[in-house]
Amino acid sequence: MAATRVRGHRAAHGAARDLPGGTLVERVRAALDRHRQAGAREPEHQTQNGSQNDSGSGSSAGSANSTPNGGAEHHAQDHADNHAENPGLDETPGQAAGEPTDGRRAWDIRTDDLWCTVTPRDHVLPAQGWKIHVSAATGSAAAVLDRVCDVVVPRGVPFKLAAGTDLLRMLNSREADRSSSGKFITVYPRDDIEFVELVDALDLATRGMVGPGVMSDRACRPGSIVHYRYGGFTHRSRLGNDGAYRPTLTAPDGSLVEDSRAAWFSPPPWAPDPLAPRHARQGADGDGGVLVAGRFAVTAAIRHSAKGGVFVGTDTVTGADVVVKQARAHVEVDHSGRDARAALRHESALLERLADTGLTPAHVALVEQEGTLFLAQERISGTSLRAWVMRHAGTGPRDPGGSPDVPWDLARTVVAELVGVVEGMHRAGLVIRDLAPTNVMVAPDGRLRLIDLELAADAGSFAGAAGTPGYRAPEQRAVPRHARGRGRGVHPVSPEADLYSLGGLLFLLATGADPGLPDDAEEAATGSRSTVERIGPWLDLATRYGRTARLLAPAVRGLLRDDPQQRWDLVRVRAHLDAVERRGGTPVPAPGRVRDAARPHPYHAPASRPGHGSDLDSTHNSDQDGGSARIGRVLADSLVHLAESMSPDRRDRLWPVTPGGAAMDPCSVQYGGAGVLGVLARAARTPTLAPALRDMLVERVRTASSWLRERAAREPVALPGLHFGRSGTAWALMEAAELLDDGELAAHAAEMALRVPVRWPNPDVCHGAAGAGFTQLRMWDATGDDRFRQRIVACADGLLAAAREHGDLMLWQVPKDFDSQLAGAAHLGYAHGVAGIGAFLLAAGRATGRGAYLDAALAAGRTLSRTVRAEDGAAWWAQGPADPPGVRLAHWCSGSSGVGTFLIRLWDATGDPVLRDLSEQAATAVRRARWHSGTTACHGLAGNGEFLLDVAELSDPGGAEVYRGYAEECAELVAARSASVGGRLVPCDETAVGISASYGTGLAGVVGFLLRLRHGGPRLWVDPVDAASRLGGMDTMATEPPAAELPGAQHCATESPAAEAPAEAPPAEAAPAEPRAEARSDAASAVVRDDAKTEGGHAA
Repeated sequence: MAATRVRGHRAAHGAARDLPGGTLVERVRAALDRHRQAGAREPEHQTQNGSQNDSGSGSSAGSANSTPNGGAEHHAQDHADNHAENPGLDETPGQAAGEPTDGRRAWDIRTDDLWCTVTPRDHVLPAQGWKIHVSAATGSAAAVLDRVCDVVVPRGVPFKLAAGTDLLRMLNSREADRSSSGKFITVYPRDDIEFVELVDALDLATRGMVGPGVMSDRACRPGSIVHYRYGGFTHRSRLGNDGAYRPTLTAPDGSLVEDSRAAWFSPPPWAPDPLAPRHARQGADGDGGVLVAGRFAVTAAIRHSAKGGVFVGTDTVTGADVVVKQARAHVEVDHSGRDARAALRHESALLERLADTGLTPAHVALVEQEGTLFLAQERISGTSLRAWVMRHAGTGPRDPGGSPDVPWDLARTVVAELVGVVEGMHRAGLVIRDLAPTNVMVAPDGRLRLIDLELAADAGSFAGAAGTPGYRAPEQRAVPRHARGRGRGVHPVSPEADLYSLGGLLFLLATGADPGLPDDAEEAATGSRSTVERIGPWLDLATRYGRTARLLAPAVRGLLRDDPQQRWDLVRVRAHLDAVERRGGTPVPAPGRVRDAARPHPYHAPASRPGHGSDLDSTHNSDQDGGSARIGRVLADSLVHLAESMSPDRRDRLWPVTPGGAAMDPCSVQYGGAGVLGVLARAARTPTLAPALRDMLVERVRTASSWLRERAAREPVALPGLHFGRSGTAWALMEAAELLDDGELAAHAAEMALRVPVRWPNPDVCHGAAGAGFTQLRMWDATGDDRFRQRIVACADGLLAAAREHGDLMLWQVPKDFDSQLAGAAHLGYAHGVAGIGAFLLAAGRATGRGAYLDAALAAGRTLSRTVRAEDGAAWWAQGPADPPGVRLAHWCSGSSGVGTFLIRLWDATGDPVLRDLSEQAATAVRRARWHSGTTACHGLAGNGEFLLDVAELSDPGGAEVYRGYAEECAELVAARSASVGGRLVPCDETAVGISASYGTGLAGVVGFLLRLRHGGPRLWVDPVDAASRLGGMDTMATEPPAAELPGAQHCATESPAAEAPAEAPPAEAAPAEPRAEARSDAASAVVRDDAKTEGGHAA
């Protein structure tokens, strides 16, 4: 019973708890009552089938009751217990629905966030088999459910259904994951015999009823709403090497294989289809062949979605390039009952209607094939407005800080074209209703054309809620009172909605970013901020640096007003643009720079900032500087939000996550509780925070530590990675133990770290050996236990053995046969490549005094100096050395921020000026990238800001002020992208429209950055050892004879690769103490400096 995937952001734990499932659940209960009252009994042949199932006879290797591993059946109670991972509105504990009084079957009904599960009590459920999915159009869901219940209830067959009509609407929408789309009811047969009987009975009972196809399944016959696939019945999964839980099946040989959830029918090869004789299979199931309607040769997909794909191809009649849009039946049904096919017919008619305007592609043909509709239209040369903006934003004459916007000389033409396009559509009597950057094409001659017109409607008509988040007007989302009775979310179509969307596009040109923020979550009496109030701080920051931003800001504010009657009309927009032209494109003066004086902090020392966090109520702040006060408020508010959003009663996850984290290890740093716990523990130890807030955080740390211990104990797999593995869990628990002064918890954290493998095929920080090594350093620093020193040595030696020469570069490659999405990768960045591995080797050298590790770190630095992509004083890196020349990455995971994190520490160890220069150029790149970055630690402003603080802390006072100022700029942008939640300002996560807690992709990483910016301290997950206090700095580190020709030194090239080493190496023998010598010697420094080649003053 796998979790259903629905695209879009739903970070809150109770994602579907507000769905009105009562009607459907009540119909299930009524069906059970009817069965009881009719005195229906289980058919005798069902009991016989069950007996066959118990004996194991009459079953093929791939049958539902076939459990190749033996004894792999699970009681229905175990099946239902899967929902304990997502507890919802369960029946009264111990009370079965429809409890009989005469010995007949009792049923359990359990309802959670997504599903209502209906199971006969004490039913024996196979672990896997052929499952049946019944789809339904939203409007016919109740009738379909009644028919299905009439089939399965008398037979005592367990089933589940979508918990409410709202969830079914999502499952039938374009937002549904294609592998989950259409799955309204799932039925679990006992064996293959019952499977065939149920398929026939359900198909007969639902004949003539309609529903979408289920792309992961095969329909039992053409046109039927009954589908089937082979898969798991119970929740069986294993933690994969990348830190994600993967559903599994048991193969006939007893091995576990992945339960593939592809968007096409793909049973395992050892599970023969019981209905195969009925199918004369022709071509692929699902979307059909590559030749549509015998005319259009499809060559590539632009995108796939549950409602249908969009493809590029050739018209074989004319030879012209075309775009072919697909619409599947009974998907994306709107308020009037129209599905995606009707919407595509509507778009086809509009293209013909607008043929003479030049605003849209030319219509080619509307064709139908096997119940699916296709629209072929002219393929427009050029690029989407979004891609055009991303290419040109920040490319104009800029001050040292970079500009956020598209240069005015380019933007002015696009702005005029946008106004003209909207005017043209309104003259034609149409409202676009989805004027978004992906729906506008920029031709090579600068002209704009509209695509994807399926939402366009006649002015004055009525339409359902729709549009692109950030660009759709508020009235396209709300349910106006005057529309009652016309359908849920229906509103009158008005041209003013396009004016709001136009304002969103001008915001994009002014800032290089979408105007998307999470919705405020306030009590009705308090009221939410208007759109202009919410985006105001963000737009104000852009106007400091961008000429286009300053020119367009008045129009943006005028167009993005929530009240349609208050918005600027096109006449006023044109008047504003004309005034700009008369002034020669000269904007009003930019607002003054607003921030407090940047002050350097001693490395790892807290800053004394009176007035920051002086009270648990963060709205009271004595700092009179507006930008700084907002940062301080966001920090305190976010800490409270993290404390209050913890859900320790849940077994699956302690804090809300983004959709990408739903299947990930809930105890990890990246997506799980460990990342949040580490930040809260650091915050609770910060003396300059308010005492009341610290007391709250201490209690939350205590609770979270207990939860993590219990949850981690239930997972037998101990992955080594720092951000996706158990190393991060152990580190976080040690942080908590030190805060709580809990020796038993510290011992538990240490034992957990000792169970982590330190040799692993993946060498990186996030998933692999280098991440394990960092935690061993943290534990050695915390405990002094020599076992950790031995494991540090074993880990570092393994990484030396895994290093490989690639020309003049030293790289670490994940083995190609390793079961990982990273198999074969050889990255440069911190999360997965050279920079992170080099950082560990440097830290290991500092801690152990082994010069070989420093030599390898220097070789890593030389590799990064050779792969830099320097441009205009900024240093960028690609993901890998073979990436196309235009790739420029700036973030911690892969890019300047992560590479710089390593290089600035390597400079601190060696004093090499080339490394310092590269680090500062990386800081320049990070600063320029801030406008077009998200908020988060992994690939956003928080991680970038942490690196800028690194540079500040390792600079002289003048440099420290500069780089702290850059970090403050990142913090200001983070604070500007906040929602008000219960009166508290909380920044958005990586989705830009939601709030979640995860360290790598959500709030915890942001809080960690802001906490360090305001209060100092070491960088969490990066600095495991306070080298200055332990060893007196690198000046006292021992060095061994240099490994002269790294990369390619003999000890790196001749030993077995890590992939061939055991997953866990035995502890190394204790090494004798080595003599200490100067580490910043000219010879060591020259390993990088003499080998670095420069062009134009920049490392090449």
